Amino acid sequence: MAPSKFFKKVINKLKAKKEHVREKTKNSKTKDSVHSFASSSTRQHPPIASQPQSLLLSLPGELRNKIYDYVTCPSLDSIAILAQFKSILAFPVFRISRQIRVEALSLLCSSKLFDLNGLITANRFFASVREHMPQLKRLIIRCDEEWWLPSEDCTRGRKNFLQYLELAKGLEKVTIVVGRFPLSEKCVAQLGDPSSVGMRFLCDARDTVLRVDAAERERATRERYSMLLGQGGLLHAIKALELELTEASVRGQNVFKVYRPTRLDGTTVELTLPAWMPDYTKEEIVNIGQ
Repeated sequence: MAPSKFFKKVINKLKAKKEHVREKTKNSKTKDSVHSFASSSTRQHPPIASQPQSLLLSLPGELRNKIYDYVTCPSLDSIAILAQFKSILAFPVFRISRQIRVEALSLLCSSKLFDLNGLITANRFFASVREHMPQLKRLIIRCDEEWWLPSEDCTRGRKNFLQYLELAKGLEKVTIVVGRFPLSEKCVAQLGDPSSVGMRFLCDARDTVLRVDAAERERATRERYSMLLGQGGLLHAIKALELELTEASVRGQNVFKVYRPTRLDGTTVELTLPAWMPDYTKEEIVNIGQ
């Protein structure tokens, strides 16, 4: 092979190798650039799903509360919960994040009057806001017959209702409307008998809302009764104790009220629950009356 042809062949190989190295280097730089851009994009632009949460939580608390109110029930002071109610958590705002759900639900419970149609509906509602029961302020519960029916389901429903009320430590106003107009004879009989299932339930609900501990009340009443007995005798003690307990019951009516319907248009009249009296004084009152 002539020297000129040999050198040309070597030069061409060197050029091809150099071009290959240059192309490889170029591709490597391009990949690094793309990787760098992707990493930079990830750092500068968080996932879209987290943007509403981070933006909302970065706002002042007062402004967040206005937003929560606007996206739930901005024009309503009261919210009616009907029998087909599933969950108050249907509002989209409750599904953004746990913290936002806690804040929004807490505001809703503390600012609205909840009108609950029946004990079953009430218990279902309480279950959906269980963590926020202490924030509830105002309740209306409308009961047809489940407040006195002796069936196992109704008995369990009343027990669950009272247990939920135990959790609602911030209640300022509770109203129970019993029966449907015109009231049945059985309903009237329940309201007229202080020892009936229905009347005992209403008194238990009152005591629960007013945070009255039965054992403590019994102890304090016995002490008061003994003191009154020493001051003026049996008749004086019983009458004075009865008056004091009645006055305490009336004061409690500012927080807990019971109504019954009187007309089809929803007109109601307030009922006065019997003042609690210990059994020993009841027996002595009867004996004195004889």
